[in-house]
Amino acid sequence: LGPYAGLIASTTIALACLTTAIALAAVFAEFLHKIIFKNRINYFQALIVTLSISFAVSMLEFTGIVALLSPLLQIIYPALIIFTIYNIIAQIRAMK
Repeated sequence: LGPYAGLIASTTIALACLTTAIALAAVFAEFLHKIIFKNRINYFQALIVTLSISFAVSMLEFTGIVALLSPLLQIIYPALIIFTIYNIIAQIRAMK
């Protein structure tokens, strides 16, 4: 593609990320609308809440997100590892 390869690759990656972000925002807004708020707010309001939360988290940058999630992940990761091992053992026993 010559000198335009970087531009084409960058555009492709940006569009792939954008479509993924749009899909995730739509699914989470629908989840908020139907499950969390049980139709007490409309979909548009749930989408605004979703985009506001996404914007606020994006302003934290990576170090802020890590600082926010670090204590939670220190508690959850060991439990997830144990739960994964338990499920593997349960699947092995179910095969026999």
